[in-house]
Amino acid sequence: MNKDYGSNLYHLMYILVPLIYSMSKYFLQNEAHEQSYLIEELQSLGFHSMRLNGLNDNGELRNLIKGIKESLLQQYDQAYKEHPRR
Repeated sequence: MNKDYGSNLYHLMYILVPLIYSMSKYFLQNEAHEQSYLIEELQSLGFHSMRLNGLNDNGELRNLIKGIKESLLQQYDQAYKEHPRR
Protein backbone atom coordinates (compact mmCIF):
# COMPACT_ATOMS: atom_id res chain seq x y z
CA MET A 1 0.00 0.00 0.00
CA ASN A 2 2.82 2.41 0.76
CA LYS A 3 4.41 1.72 -2.61
CA ASP A 4 1.15 2.49 -4.45
CA TYR A 5 0.68 5.72 -2.52
CA GLY A 6 4.19 6.89 -3.39
CA SER A 7 3.75 5.95 -7.00
CA ASN A 8 0.38 7.72 -7.24
CA LEU A 9 1.80 10.78 -5.54
CA TYR A 10 4.74 10.83 -7.97
CA HIS A 11 2.40 10.63 -10.98
CA LEU A 12 0.18 13.34 -9.56
CA MET A 13 3.15 15.63 -9.00
CA TYR A 14 4.46 14.79 -12.48
CA ILE A 15 1.20 16.16 -13.89
CA LEU A 16 0.66 19.06 -11.49
CA VAL A 17 4.10 20.68 -11.52
CA PRO A 18 4.14 21.50 -15.26
CA LEU A 19 0.50 22.60 -15.06
CA ILE A 20 1.20 24.97 -12.16
CA TYR A 21 4.27 26.30 -13.96
CA SER A 22 2.35 27.02 -17.16
CA MET A 23 -0.52 28.63 -15.22
CA SER A 24 1.84 30.91 -13.31
CA LYS A 25 3.63 31.85 -16.54
CA TYR A 26 0.26 32.67 -18.14
CA PHE A 27 -0.75 34.75 -15.09
CA LEU A 28 2.48 36.75 -15.18
CA GLN A 29 2.09 37.41 -18.91
CA ASN A 30 -1.48 38.64 -18.36
CA GLU A 31 -0.35 40.88 -15.50
CA ALA A 32 2.37 42.40 -17.72
CA HIS A 33 -0.11 42.91 -20.56
CA GLU A 34 -2.64 44.55 -18.25
CA GLN A 35 0.04 46.80 -16.76
CA SER A 36 1.11 47.87 -20.25
CA TYR A 37 -2.51 48.69 -21.11
CA LEU A 38 -2.97 50.67 -17.88
CA ILE A 39 0.21 52.67 -18.48
CA GLU A 40 -0.98 53.50 -22.00
CA GLU A 41 -4.29 54.66 -20.54
CA LEU A 42 -2.44 56.92 -18.09
CA GLN A 43 -0.44 58.33 -20.98
CA SER A 44 -3.67 59.05 -22.86
CA LEU A 45 -4.77 61.09 -19.82
CA GLY A 46 -1.58 63.16 -20.04
CA PHE A 47 0.71 61.36 -17.57
CA HIS A 48 3.82 60.47 -19.52
CA SER A 49 6.70 60.24 -17.07
CA MET A 50 5.38 57.89 -14.43
CA ARG A 51 8.01 55.60 -12.97
CA LEU A 52 6.84 52.32 -11.53
CA ASN A 53 8.50 50.71 -8.55
CA GLY A 54 8.00 47.41 -6.81
CA LEU A 55 5.14 48.82 -4.73
CA ASN A 56 2.96 49.58 -7.74
CA ASP A 57 0.63 46.88 -8.92
CA ASN A 58 -2.20 46.78 -11.42
CA GLY A 59 -4.78 47.43 -8.72
CA GLU A 60 -3.04 50.67 -7.75
CA LEU A 61 -2.84 51.70 -11.39
CA ARG A 62 -6.56 50.97 -11.93
CA ASN A 63 -7.45 53.02 -8.83
CA LEU A 64 -5.24 55.89 -9.99
CA ILE A 65 -6.86 55.91 -13.43
CA LYS A 66 -10.33 55.76 -11.89
CA GLY A 67 -9.50 58.69 -9.60
CA ILE A 68 -8.13 60.77 -12.45
CA LYS A 69 -11.19 60.11 -14.62
CA GLU A 70 -13.57 60.94 -11.77
CA SER A 71 -11.68 64.16 -11.08
CA LEU A 72 -11.77 65.18 -14.74
CA LEU A 73 -15.49 64.44 -14.93
CA GLN A 74 -16.18 66.48 -11.79
CA GLN A 75 -14.19 69.41 -13.20
CA TYR A 76 -16.09 69.17 -16.48
CA ASP A 77 -19.45 69.04 -14.66
CA GLN A 78 -18.51 72.04 -12.51
CA ALA A 79 -17.39 74.07 -15.51
CA TYR A 80 -20.59 73.19 -17.38
CA LYS A 81 -22.73 74.25 -14.40
CA GLU A 82 -20.88 77.56 -14.14
CA HIS A 83 -21.00 78.29 -17.88
CA PRO A 84 -23.84 76.34 -19.53
CA ARG A 85 -24.04 76.33 -23.29
CA ARG A 86 -26.90 78.25 -24.82
